[in-house]
Amino acid sequence: MKNKNLQKTISLELLQMLNTILKRYRKQHTVKDFHLKIYSERIIDSLDFVNFITSIEKKYNFKFKMADINTDISLSKLLMIILKKIR
Repeated sequence: MKNKNLQKTISLELLQMLNTILKRYRKQHTVKDFHLKIYSERIIDSLDFVNFITSIEKKYNFKFKMADINTDISLSKLLMIILKKIR
């Protein structure tokens, strides 16, 4: 049960962080868009992508490996990586 709550909490936090970035473009990402590739499907640009990854690293206090991050990453994949790192 604790894992489910943690997963839901982090999912909502990721969504909120992404929507903060998207707000300046008058866009919004929803839960049903969680599987979309955030960079390769042009949801955010390269600078916003780097800023988003950096903000995740700061919030959860870890560094991504370069092999973990690519342009085809979605919020759902990021969620799985974060869950592995913080356990």
